Amino acid sequence: MVDLDNPLVYQQFDGSGMLNHLHRFPEQCQKAWEKVLKLELPREYTKISNVVILGMGGSAIGGDIVRRLALAESKLPVWVHRDYGLPAFVDASTLVIASSYSGDTEETLSAFTESLRTPARKLVITSGGKLKHLAENEGIPAFVVDYQAPPRAAFPHNFVPLVGIFQKLGLLRDKSRANSGL
Repeated sequence: MVDLDNPLVYQQFDGSGMLNHLHRFPEQCQKAWEKVLKLELPREYTKISNVVILGMGGSAIGGDIVRRLALAESKLPVWVHRDYGLPAFVDASTLVIASSYSGDTEETLSAFTESLRTPARKLVITSGGKLKHLAENEGIPAFVVDYQAPPRAAFPHNFVPLVGIFQKLGLLRDKSRANSGL
């Protein structure tokens, strides 16, 4: 029988160190919060009528939760797009946020590349890859994740930045106290 009170048992069955990542979850939320507060957004980003968050898997889950928060606190529609291409309503008053931990998610890259051909405002959340390269080349604001972990352990780095960005844009109330409790 497995003794779950023995820490060595977890080391034996947790080759990717997921338990350690879970223990560091509050610390990672705090680091992401402190970093997003330093992110500078162009003033015109506050003049939007909707937000489209591009993402797949874990990168989209942060968008789902922020969307629910925005439903309760903002009148601005927020759409989480898990597909190639862009919704037809994307225009100059749309903020498109591309979120891909790896920066190489095919669907997110496809949609983001399409957004480059629109007058929409754009923002990127990534740790690197082609998405980071595109943002740098196009002069698009980017929250660059500097946490090296399996994507499933990077949730604080795709959710917390979205909360901070939405707060900066006036779409969510101040969440500083919630983060200080971590």
